[in-house]
Amino acid sequence: MSRWISLFVCGSAFLSCSCFGQGKLGYRIPSIEFSEISFEDAVEFIRVKSVELDTAEQDSGKKGFNIIVRTIPEDTPPISLNLQNVTIGVALGLIAEMADMSIESDAYAVTLVPREKSARSIPANRASNSVLGKLGSIQLSNVEFSDVKFSEAIDYLRSRSRELDTDPNPLQRGVNFVIMPSPGGTDPSISLRLKDVPLADTVRYACSMSQYQPRIVGEIVKLYPPDWIPAATQPAGSR
Repeated sequence: MSRWISLFVCGSAFLSCSCFGQGKLGYRIPSIEFSEISFEDAVEFIRVKSVELDTAEQDSGKKGFNIIVRTIPEDTPPISLNLQNVTIGVALGLIAEMADMSIESDAYAVTLVPREKSARSIPANRASNSVLGKLGSIQLSNVEFSDVKFSEAIDYLRSRSRELDTDPNPLQRGVNFVIMPSPGGTDPSISLRLKDVPLADTVRYACSMSQYQPRIVGEIVKLYPPDWIPAATQPAGSR
């Protein structure tokens, strides 16, 4: 097992759409920047992008794909994402997961449906080699966090990963980090001082101090708050 995978302990699998990455869901969005927007606006963004990026379809009435939202939970949190070069399917999957929704699909539409709170779980690692390589090769010469919010620390690491990545394609530089929303709305503060450490270890230390759990799923590093798993299924000693 890769050293970097071993840094991110495995959990249970996340329900995903079987058609992700195929056909129209496979078109790539150059960048996404959401700052606490509504679930409805996030889904509408995906709907619009599916039409804009569908250059293969000549009939304008058939561009994009249908998205059906069965019911929106009353306590759905706002959506915050900062991503580069992700597929429509991955983006929609993240939005659904952050809103506690499951995805169903058939030949005509993708349907988002609420899932039971007891079904919430942290997925197993399914990392791409490119993300593992970046986490291990990007070296941070100096990191100083003094009573900084966890979300701000991750914003900094995301930005630095893009600055230090030497990939010739600007859209493929850096690592996509996603902080999954905390049901309790917490954003703990951390203090950390490091020199000459890989990005992977920096993320690991930051997560350890804030009790977040990192998972690498495809091209995304997801960071789960300690209250994500229902108490009945929390591993011993996790609180």
